[in-house]
Amino acid sequence: MPPKSQSRVLLFAPDASVMTWIERALDNRPYVFQVAQTAKEIVTILVDDPPPRPQLLVADFDALSAAEALGVHAIRDRGWFGAVVALGNVSRSLCASLNINAVLPRPLDPVLLREAVGALRLDDATTRIPTIRR
Repeated sequence: MPPKSQSRVLLFAPDASVMTWIERALDNRPYVFQVAQTAKEIVTILVDDPPPRPQLLVADFDALSAAEALGVHAIRDRGWFGAVVALGNVSRSLCASLNINAVLPRPLDPVLLREAVGALRLDDATTRIPTIRR
C-alpha cells in the first residue's frame, strides 16, 4: 500500500465554484488530486492512464448530460473498481448501475463530503491474501 500521501482522487466539476468547494472541503486530507475536464476524460484517466490510478472519483453529476452519464459507465465496464462520490441529483438506478458509494445533494455541505470520503477508508492498508502453494 502506498503511503497516505499517494492516495489519488479524481475530481470532476466544470463549475469553478464547485471545484473550489471540493478542494477546500478535502484540503486537510493527504490526497493527490487530478482533475478531469470532461466525462470522456473521467474514463480515460480511470481506465486508460498508466498506474497509479485514482482510487476515488468525486464528480458533479448535475453537470453531466444523460449521454455523458451513460458514457461514464465505461469505468465499470472496463474494470475500474474504485469508489464514487456523486454530487447533485442522482437517480437510484444510476447509483446502482455505477455502484456509487455516496450521493451528496445540493446545497453542498463540506462536512458531509469529508465524512463520505473518510468513510471510504482510502488510507487503510490492504490485507495481504495468503498464496496457496501446492
